[in-house]
Amino acid sequence: MDELIIPNKEELQNKIQKFKKDGKNSIHIVSDFDKTLTKAFDKGKKVHGAYAILREQRYLSEDYADKAFKLYDKYHPYEIDQSLPDKEKKIKMDQWWDEHLELMIKSGINKEVFIDIAKKKLVLPRKGLREFINLLKKNEIPLLIFSAGLGDIIREFLIKKKCFNKKIKIIANFFKFEENGKVNGYESDVVHIFNKKEVEHQENFPNRNNIILLGDNLGDLGMVEGIDYEEIIKIGFLNEKIEEQKEEYLKNFDLIILNDGTLKEVNKILKEILI
Repeated sequence: MDELIIPNKEELQNKIQKFKKDGKNSIHIVSDFDKTLTKAFDKGKKVHGAYAILREQRYLSEDYADKAFKLYDKYHPYEIDQSLPDKEKKIKMDQWWDEHLELMIKSGINKEVFIDIAKKKLVLPRKGLREFINLLKKNEIPLLIFSAGLGDIIREFLIKKKCFNKKIKIIANFFKFEENGKVNGYESDVVHIFNKKEVEHQENFPNRNNIILLGDNLGDLGMVEGIDYEEIIKIGFLNEKIEEQKEEYLKNFDLIILNDGTLKEVNKILKEILI
């Protein structure tokens, strides 16, 4: 059974009742991907994110990992520097992504890599994901997946799990491919932690002013920054370092799912709203 914390049960129930009253056509879902719709741990070990999979599974050239870590050492201090304004951080993050893209291209990234990752089940779905997707599909509720990761991996994963449909929009980093499958750039502007906001995409969901947000860290709350919504239910997955982070989660989420739990409670809330 999942371990849960509900900071204010009455407030959460009031929000659920509003969603129910306003109807399914008033709702859309905004979710992070890694460690939110997917598992954070498997048999006690951390599940790798997209970039770690590329390194650990040796999909790219032998020197890729070493050079990628050098970029991390160069730019990560800017990412965590609390004294650096977000505008300057964004410039540094853009530089990091540009240099990393160039490195991946030189290291042999190609379309077959993403197909193989999905085939080998290197990304693990959080239990209850298919029911979650099916509930949204049945009720024609849009799902917006935001990720600073690789969109091609997310899309191939959802297709492989038979979870992809036209109501799902993925805002992530998608590659442009040449005819031979080689990567020659990104399809659009890079998505990273300092520009991961839904505000630019609000036009996709006219009149859907009630939001359910799912994320695994406090930064995911920024996905709806600037949105003019009526009500929001914020669900947080607190996968690790629980005691250190619990107080901030209690302040910011309506429901907290502990220890890499399932989507069971999320699906329960959806059913309560929709049935």
